[in-house]
Amino acid sequence: MATNVQPSMIHVRDVARHIHHELPPDARMLRVPYDLFNPVGPVKLRDGLITYVEGGQSKTGRTAESTLADAHPGERVLLRFQDGATESDEWWLCQIENLPPFV
Repeated sequence: MATNVQPSMIHVRDVARHIHHELPPDARMLRVPYDLFNPVGPVKLRDGLITYVEGGQSKTGRTAESTLADAHPGERVLLRFQDGATESDEWWLCQIENLPPFV
C-alpha cells in the first residue's frame, strides 16, 4: 500500500560553505541548470533568473522551483537560509546528502 508520508528532515551539505543542514521536506528549493557546478559565493535570484560566478565568469541561468521532498540523494539544488548571514536573494548550492526512511 502506497502512502504519501514525508520524511521528517532532509540532510543537505552546503557545497560553498562546507556546512551541513537538516531541513524539512517542505523547504523551498530551486533546481540548478546542468552547467552550474561550483559557483563562487552565493547564487543570486532576480526576475526569475539566477546569476552566479563560476570559473571567473559571470553566468546566468534558468531554474525551476520545487520543495526538498521532490529531491533525490546526490542531487544539487539551490537553498536559501534565513540565518541573518545572507541576503534574501542569495541562494547557496547544496547537495542532498540523504533522505531519512519514510515512516
